[in-house]
Amino acid sequence: MAKAKLVRDEVPSILIRQGLNPSYRALSFHDHNRYDHLRDKLLEVSGEAALAVKTGNPEHVLVSLGSLLEVMGVVAAQYRLNLNDVRDERDRKRKVKGGYTKFYILDEENRRL
Repeated sequence: MAKAKLVRDEVPSILIRQGLNPSYRALSFHDHNRYDHLRDKLLEVSGEAALAVKTGNPEHVLVSLGSLLEVMGVVAAQYRLNLNDVRDERDRKRKVKGGYTKFYILDEENRRL
């Protein structure tokens, strides 16, 4: 049996319009399995984004990062945050430790942060 996975809101309707009969359910707000499915989706789309970066295809990178941003927004909302909160945290951390624009690579034995 195939493992259930979180899909975008319109996917069941799209499958039905294609003549398929998908088996799906909507998790309630109080169903803590939501977090497991969100974690799995976050890992899936971040892996896709990493693969897109590895292949070097700008269009694939754009699509993958768009999906990642969508999932990040949903994860943030589950914790009563929004993407502006996430951006503020990014900016705060950037002020303290910088970004990743200089591509510094720290050897494993030197890591302390």
